[in-house]
Amino acid sequence: MLYLRHEKEHFFSYIGAKYYVAEGVGVPIVTQGKTLDMLQKNIAEAVQVFLHCSKRQNFNLELQIF
Repeated sequence: MLYLRHEKEHFFSYIGAKYYVAEGVGVPIVTQGKTLDMLQKNIAEAVQVFLHCSKRQNFNLELQIF
C-alpha cells in the first residue's frame, strides 16, 4: 500500500487491471503508474499541478510507503 498524507489529505493506492492507481482522499487527485516508482513520480507531479491550479499553499505533503 502506498500512503501519502497531509493532515486530512490522504492517498491510497491499489493495483488496477494493468497499473498501480492512487486516489486522493480529501483532494480531487487520481493518477496511475506501471511501477510503484512511476506512481510516486506521478503523484508528486499531480500534486504540483493541483497546487498550482488551485493556488493552495503550505501543503507540505509527506510520502510514506508501507
